Amino acid sequence: PAWLAGLAASSLDAVALDTAADWLCSAAHLRLANALLFGGLTTWLSFRILSELHGREAGPLRIALATAALNLFPVHFFSVDLFYTDAGALAMVLLSFFLCLRARHHASAAAAAAAVLFRQTNVVWACFILAFDIHRQLNPPDRESKKQERGAGVGAEEEEEPLVRALWAVLGKAWLHRGRLVRHHWTMLALVGGFVAFVRWNGGVVVGDRESHQAVPHLAQFLYCVGAMAAAAAPTHFHPRTLLGRGKALLRGSRWAKLRAALLLAAVALVIKRFTYVHLYTLSDNRHYTFYVWRKVLGRSEATRLA
Repeated sequence: PAWLAGLAASSLDAVALDTAADWLCSAAHLRLANALLFGGLTTWLSFRILSELHGREAGPLRIALATAALNLFPVHFFSVDLFYTDAGALAMVLLSFFLCLRARHHASAAAAAAAVLFRQTNVVWACFILAFDIHRQLNPPDRESKKQERGAGVGAEEEEEPLVRALWAVLGKAWLHRGRLVRHHWTMLALVGGFVAFVRWNGGVVVGDRESHQAVPHLAQFLYCVGAMAAAAAPTHFHPRTLLGRGKALLRGSRWAKLRAALLLAAVALVIKRFTYVHLYTLSDNRHYTFYVWRKVLGRSEATRLA
């Protein structure tokens, strides 16, 4: 769906161009290529990944609807027809994950390398895909589903292992199968190791204007994410009756529950007050939604941000 919007917008501009050479090198054509190639690839990969992960539980219609919801997400939909790195970076990350699901380990690493070339920070997703693939090999989905069915058959649900114990169990199993894992993942390990060496040699992750790209503890990003997720889930999780019920449950709850809620609110207020940063580009570039959000709402006063 996103690439259709790019096709419509870009083709109108292309009609006015004189020669084929001008058209091929024009901003309109480059935007069209970005929308068709990466927008179409992202849509296809979203459907295939959801089918791989949830094909047994969800039917084709639900997967198609989920694919449409993901690709119509405004931040992606309205930027996929721009000749910029966002769409290509996302497409390469999804391609790497899809190839990981199909056990094409070295091809997955090659796609992850392309994603890192688009955006350096995609090395985080390369590490995620590597960890996911290793865990998937050590705990195949078929074995996990049989274990769950066996637990359900005896009428008792298994308690989840503590995080630290589960992590040590995975690391121990990985050490036992280290030879096979290294054979399958040496290319992804080389990518991560090469990136670490590059950061050491370069003196940081940034390539280019370092003054405008500095790492800061911008913890308010988590609150932005939670706010966006809450807004998306509002129709199903924030019905007035539900909110009223939760409010009554909190008032009737124990002192410890009330203390936890108060501590959480205090932590949120501290994050907003001490760890909110606004980038110079946000304040100066009116092409972005965040410019208007900050100018009209968040930037008006500290009281507005706390509210």
